[in-house]
Amino acid sequence: MARAWLVTVLRVDDTDVHVQVDGPEGAPILVMVHGMTCSLRWYDAITALLADTFRVIRMDLRGHGSTRGGSGLQPADQARMIAALLDALGVTAQDDVTLIGHSWGNDATTDLAASTGLVTRIVVLGQGPSYAPGVATMPRVGALLALPYLARLHRFAPDALLRGGLALGFAPGFDHQAAFADPQQAYIDLRGADHRIPRIVIHDRRAQLAANGLDKRLQVLGLPALVILGEQDSFYPPEASRALYEAVGAQVVVLGGVGHSVQVERPVEVAQLIRDFAPSAA
Repeated sequence: MARAWLVTVLRVDDTDVHVQVDGPEGAPILVMVHGMTCSLRWYDAITALLADTFRVIRMDLRGHGSTRGGSGLQPADQARMIAALLDALGVTAQDDVTLIGHSWGNDATTDLAASTGLVTRIVVLGQGPSYAPGVATMPRVGALLALPYLARLHRFAPDALLRGGLALGFAPGFDHQAAFADPQQAYIDLRGADHRIPRIVIHDRRAQLAANGLDKRLQVLGLPALVILGEQDSFYPPEASRALYEAVGAQVVVLGGVGHSVQVERPVEVAQLIRDFAPSAA
């Protein structure tokens, strides 16, 4: 049985960070970073499949899950927080570290890779290179969530009002409530997110990606990169993203019948792709 820590809290700078570490000491490390209005729980399924031969480190980003917000919500700030967390956990440049980001979490992972010498390779889940026309399709509900007064109200909304927006994070017909140990997990995470997060992701990020798209970031990093996309992603049509990522040398896999949250919808396939990409302790 792989050694596992119960979910715990580590003090990093001015933030109590909700973190979970699973798997054997000394094994190659997987650092999993969730997306907007999610939590470390969105990696539960693939962690269970990978923690036998990897040391898996997950955390709730600032303003998400059980990690409170305050300042430091932008990706560069989140990356500095993750770097400090990894240092507190004893991760060094001598370790084999694979960074895994889902959606907006990829902004923090690429910032972390660019600012430290810790990263060996990188995995991108469910994320296009930018918000450019033809590369991304941003539903109208996203623009509404970016309005400050509406963003403050989402935590009080009943499930019926949130259901349509949450459904965009998955393939049509996918039952996300059956995919989590707690059927309410996606609702809990959405309601619990800091009200400033939607504007950062929907508004600020547009300019950030226009200036420095994720494909260009991967090219500059020069690290081995695996990109896993969903054929039915509501936000990023996969073929445009595939072409841009492959042009900078990334390995791209498109999973049929899958939406934006590939690791939740197809954990077995995604875990195997990661296992094939990153050497384990087996």
